Parts: sequence; structure tokens; C-alpha cells
Amino acid sequence: YDSDSFHAFVKQLPAEVFIEVYHCLYVNVDHISRVDADSLLLDTGEEVPVSRRKRKSVVEAVMKRLVAG
Repeated sequence: YDSDSFHAFVKQLPAEVFIEVYHCLYVNVDHISRVDADSLLLDTGEEVPVSRRKRKSVVEAVMKRLVAG
């Protein structure tokens, strides 16, 4: 894959909705059902890894979206 094209595409995504949860792995915050220690569960039932470094920002983003309604 072309990393320049990928990063250009990612920059177009709304940052309050899409968050990087692992290296080059982005998730729509509105579809996160649960955040665990090293993974998260999507509303589709799929489990996705979350890096330890990004876990705090993922939890904050989920909480922010819940408050925003």
C-alpha cells in the first residue's frame, strides 16, 4: 500500500469520529461497544487490538462521544 496516500486519506477523516487504535488501524468511535486492557469490541462483535500507548486516548474519545450524544 502507498503510505503517503493512506496518510493523506486519514487526514481527511473527522478526528472526533475516527481514532487510531493501533499502528495504521483506525476505528469509528461511534461503533466501539467496549474498551478492554488491550483490545476493544466493536458493535459488529469484532475484537480489535488497542496499543497500550493509545488506550488512554481511545477511552477519552469514547467518553467524549458519549457525552456529546
